[in-house]
Amino acid sequence: MNACPLRLSRNIRGDYVELSDCPISRSKFFGRTSELDQVSKILDPAHKGQKRCLLWGLPGFGKTRMALRYEELSRSLYEAVIWVDASTQESALESFSQAAASIRAKLTSHVSSSSSPVTRDREDAFTVKRWLERQSMNWLMIVDSIDELEEFDARQFLPKCSHGAILATSSHAGLAKAWDMQSIEISEIDKVSGTELLLDWIDVQCHSPEGKWYGPTNP
Repeated sequence: MNACPLRLSRNIRGDYVELSDCPISRSKFFGRTSELDQVSKILDPAHKGQKRCLLWGLPGFGKTRMALRYEELSRSLYEAVIWVDASTQESALESFSQAAASIRAKLTSHVSSSSSPVTRDREDAFTVKRWLERQSMNWLMIVDSIDELEEFDARQFLPKCSHGAILATSSHAGLAKAWDMQSIEISEIDKVSGTELLLDWIDVQCHSPEGKWYGPTNP
């Protein structure tokens, strides 16, 4: 399930800070309770050391949506979250540039991402990496859509420290070994969840934005 367009501004809510724009979805989330439980156990901040988890599977099986769902449900556990769109090198560097801007502003600015130019500077990525390494805090880095492995090696941007959590998504199962991660395969959803998803889709398609019914009429 694809994520919809990004938020236009960073959200700063109490002690929880989004360092970079995080995708949001207008669709409901169905099923995946077992997989979400596994992710929660792997990334549990109560565990010592840095926690790493990979969600892998075929395109279209909802890896990005599941990563977003984990962030939605677990954001209270973290003091800072950075979402890295790793589908291309340019998008990854843009995510890091947004995060670096937040850090330079000491996490107190509600500045819109459109108010400052996107530099896509590699130094910004290392600025974020060093900051996360030095800050003894519960942070979560989500590295999404690591599929073009030959384009660039994102491992250089991962914090090397004994705290924090990294959740990655990819269509390559071998990434788990390369990145020293525990992995969870994301396959097709179960029949019950699939039925709920289909019924929800039908309900959306059969109603106009004003709520007018466009489905079959009674004879």
